[in-house]
Amino acid sequence: MAQQAADLVLHGLKCAGCAAAVEGALRAAPGVLRADVSYGNSSAAVEFDSTAIDLEAVLQAVRAAGFEAEPAGDELGDPLAAEATAELERVRARLLVAGPLALLGMALMLLPGHGGGWWQLALALPVWLWGGWPYHTAAWAAARRGRGDMNVLISLGSSVAFVASLAWLLRGAAHHLYFDTAAMIIAFMLVGRTLEAQARRRTTGALRALLELRPANARRVDDQGTHELPARLVAVGDLLEVRPGEAIPVDGVVESGESSVDAQAVTGESRPVAVGPGDELVGATLNLTGVLRLRATAVGAQSVLGRMIALVRQAQGSKAPIQRLADQVAAVFVPLVLLTALLTGLVWAFRADLAAAVQHAVAVLVIACPCALGLATPTAIMVGTGRGARLGVLVKGGTALEALAAVDRVVFDKTGTLTTGEPRLTAVEPLPGTAADRLLQLAAAAEAGSVHPYGRAIVAAAAGQPAVAASDWQERAGHGVSAQVAGQRVRVGQATWLAAAGVAVESLHDQSQQVARRGETPLWVAVDDHLVGLLAVADPPRPAAAAVVAALHRRGIRSSLLSGDDEQVVAAVAAQVGVESAQGRVSPEQKAAAVQAWRAAGERVVMVGDGINDAPALAVAEVGVALGGGTAVALETGDVALLGDQLSGVVVAIDLARAVLRTIRGNLGWAFGYNLLMLPLAAGLLQPWGVRIDPLWAAAAMALSSVSVVANSLRLQRWQPVVDSVAGSE
Repeated sequence: MAQQAADLVLHGLKCAGCAAAVEGALRAAPGVLRADVSYGNSSAAVEFDSTAIDLEAVLQAVRAAGFEAEPAGDELGDPLAAEATAELERVRARLLVAGPLALLGMALMLLPGHGGGWWQLALALPVWLWGGWPYHTAAWAAARRGRGDMNVLISLGSSVAFVASLAWLLRGAAHHLYFDTAAMIIAFMLVGRTLEAQARRRTTGALRALLELRPANARRVDDQGTHELPARLVAVGDLLEVRPGEAIPVDGVVESGESSVDAQAVTGESRPVAVGPGDELVGATLNLTGVLRLRATAVGAQSVLGRMIALVRQAQGSKAPIQRLADQVAAVFVPLVLLTALLTGLVWAFRADLAAAVQHAVAVLVIACPCALGLATPTAIMVGTGRGARLGVLVKGGTALEALAAVDRVVFDKTGTLTTGEPRLTAVEPLPGTAADRLLQLAAAAEAGSVHPYGRAIVAAAAGQPAVAASDWQERAGHGVSAQVAGQRVRVGQATWLAAAGVAVESLHDQSQQVARRGETPLWVAVDDHLVGLLAVADPPRPAAAAVVAALHRRGIRSSLLSGDDEQVVAAVAAQVGVESAQGRVSPEQKAAAVQAWRAAGERVVMVGDGINDAPALAVAEVGVALGGGTAVALETGDVALLGDQLSGVVVAIDLARAVLRTIRGNLGWAFGYNLLMLPLAAGLLQPWGVRIDPLWAAAAMALSSVSVVANSLRLQRWQPVVDSVAGSE
C-alpha cells in the first residue's frame, strides 16, 4: 500500500449537511483511508491508497456527491476567504433583488384588504423562485441522493407556504395567504448567509496575515550585478541582498554583513536579534539596520513561513473529538425535523384547520438550524489556531488543542528548554600527563559535528586553538560523541557511557561531584579508552523558567523534569525553577517510557522539548510541544510548535486551548439549546400558555443562529494571555 495525503478546497458547501455528504462520499470511495471535511473551512483532508485510487478519482467522488473540489496548491491563497468572497457576491446579488420585493410584500399586508392577493403573488414569486433558487436546486440534489440538509428545510418550508397560498388564492380564500412569509423566509436566509460569509471570512484573518507576509520581490546578486525579481522565482543557492527596512524574502544563511532582525511577525518574538555571517534567517522577518547578503536555503512551501501556512491550514481544517457528538446529531437532524414538521402539521390540522397546520409546520421547518452544530467546533478552532499563530504558538490540529486544554502534567526537557540552551565552558580539568589546551583541542575536534548545545560550547571555547580534523564521527543521543582524532579514538560524554566502553572513570569522581553540586554538567574525555580529563559546562535556567512552572502549578498542573544530564545537575536545576519531580541520566528512550508510564496511570501528559533529541517522548505524549525559536525543527516535531524562543509559550498554549474549548462548549450549548427550545416553540407546544412563533420570525431566528455561533468564535481574535508573573519575564 502506498499511502498519500491530499488537501482539497471545496466549492458549493452551503451547510453542515453538505460537508457530511462530501465526507460520506469520500469515505465510501474504494481506497480512501481517511477523510475529514470541514464546513467551516470549506476544505477536506484526505488520505488514500494511491495503488487503489488516484487523486482524480478522489475529486470525482466529491463531484458525484454534487460538489466541486480542487487540490489546495501553494498558490491558492486562503481557500475559505476565496470561497466566502464568491458566496458573498452571489448572495448579495440575490439579496439586492429579493430583499426590497419581500419588504414591499410585507408592506402590502398593512393595507386594507392586504393589497390584493395577486399583487402579493407577483411580488413573492421572483423572491421565492429566483432568490431561493440556490436552496431549491441544492435541496433537489440532496433529495435525489437520499440525504437531508438545511437546504431541504428552507426550500420545503418556503415552498409549502408559497404553494399553499397559491392554492388558497385560486380558491378565493384570500385570508389564508402566506406569500409574505414565503418571501421573507428566503430574504432572511439571504441576509443570514451574507452575514455568515462575512463572519466566516474573518475567522481566517491570521492565515491571511501569514499569506500577506510573503515578500513580493527579492534582490538577487550575480555576475551581472544586483537586480530585482519576484520572490517566487528565487531558487535555493541564490545570493540575495537585503537592505535596511526590507523583509527577508526567503530562508537563508548570512554570508556577509551585520544587522539586527525583527522576527515578531513570524515567531511572536518581539526583541530584535543581532545577526552576522553564519546565522540562519527566516523569510518574511524584517531587516532593521545593516545590509545583509544571504544564501537562500529554502523557498516557497519548504520555507519556515511556507510550512507555517500549511500547518495553520491543516489545523483550521481539522476536527476536535468534541465535534463527534455534533456530527452524530447532525446525521439524523434533518430527518427528525422533517418528521416533526409532518406530525406538527397533522396534529394542527386535526385540532384547528389546514391554515394552522401549514403555519406551524413551516415554522418547524425553517427554525431548525443544523448549521449551528456544524459551525460550532471548526470556527472556534480556526479563530483559536489563528490567534495562536499570531502569538507564536502553532497548534497543529483540533485533537491536540482539546488534549492540551485537559493536561494534568507538563514534562520538561532540561537543556535548551528549562535552560537557555546557550551553555558555556567553565572549567577544563586534565589528569596528569595531559595539557589543558590539548584536552580542549581533542574534545573540540570530537564535538565539531555535534548539534548539541554542550558540543557547541566546547567548540566555541576552543575557537582560538588550531583546528584538528576528525573522522569516523559517531554520536549516541543523550550519552556522548566519539571520533578518530589524530589517529586516536576520542570520546566525550557521560561517565556511565565511557564506563560501558571500558574506560576507568573513578579517578575524577570527586571532581565531577563538585562540578555537579555547582549546578554545572561534567563531561568526561577519554583517549583510546583512557580517561584524560574532565570539562565543566554551565547552562543557566531561563529567566522565565521558575515563573512558568509556578504558573502551571497555579493552574493545577503538575511538573516534571527528565534529562540525560547528571542527576545532581538535574536536581539542582529542578530546585532552582521549582519543578516537583526530576530525574537525570535518562536516555531519549527512557524519557518516552516515563511519559508512557504517566499516561498509563491515567494522567494526560504534555512533553516540552527542544525538538532535537526529544522526538520519542514528544511522539508518545498526549501533546508534544517543541520549543525551537521558530526553526524548521520545531515545525516538524510535536503537536505544538512554540515559534518564539520563549518558554512562557507553554502557558499561553494551555490557556489558549482552554479558551477555545470553552468557546466550543458554548457554541455547542447554544446550538443544541437553540434547537431544543425553538422546535417545540415552533410546533406550538407552548401555545396554550400564549407563547407562539410566526414562520416569519422563525426564519429570522434560524438565519441569526449560525451567525451567532461564528460571532462567538470571533471573540477569540481578541483573546490575550493572562497577565501574571510569566508576562514580561522574558
